[in-house]
Amino acid sequence: MFKLAILGGLLIAAVGLFQMYSGASVVLTAVQSKNWPIARALITESSIHYGANGTTISVTYDYRVGDRKLAGASVYHGDTGFSSRYRTGRVDAYPAGSTHVVHYSPSDPSMAFLETGIYPHTFLPLMFGFVFFSAGLLFGIIGFLAPKYGQREPSGGYYFPMSSPVSKIGLCGMIFIGIEFFLMYFLDR
Repeated sequence: MFKLAILGGLLIAAVGLFQMYSGASVVLTAVQSKNWPIARALITESSIHYGANGTTISVTYDYRVGDRKLAGASVYHGDTGFSSRYRTGRVDAYPAGSTHVVHYSPSDPSMAFLETGIYPHTFLPLMFGFVFFSAGLLFGIIGFLAPKYGQREPSGGYYFPMSSPVSKIGLCGMIFIGIEFFLMYFLDR
C-alpha cells in the first residue's frame, strides 16, 4: 500500500519535472526573443471570441523574412489562450489592417511574436509543473513516512495524529500548493 503511494508520488513528481523543464524553456525563449531580428507584419485578424470556456483572443498577421512569406498568431511567448482582461486589451492594440514590428527567431523564422520579453503569464507552465512536482513529492514523503508514524485504525486504514511529522508535512504541503494555485489564478488575470 505504501509502496504504491511512493511510486505514485514519484510518477507525479516526474510529470511535474517534465512540465517544469517545458515551462523553463518557455521563459528562456521569452527572454531571448528581445534580441531577435525584426520584420514588418500586417495584422490580418484581430478579434475576441466569447465561449463557454471563457474569453480568448485571435490576432493573426503576415510577415516576410527574406523571400519567405510567413504567418503568425502569437502576441507574445507564453500567451496560453486563457481569458484575461490584459489579453482582450491586445485586440485594441493590434487592429486588423495595421502594421507592426514582429520579432522572429533566427533559427526558426516561423516562430514570431509581436511583443517580446516576460509577462506574468509566461510563468504559468513553470508554476503548473512546480505544483505537480510539489504534490508528487508530498505524496511520496507521506507514503515513505506512513509506516513509521501512522497509526492503524480498526478498519485497516491509517491515520496520522496532528503531532506527527507526517501531519505537519502534509499541512505545510497543502498550504504551499494552495498558495501556488492562488498565484496561478492571479497571474492569469
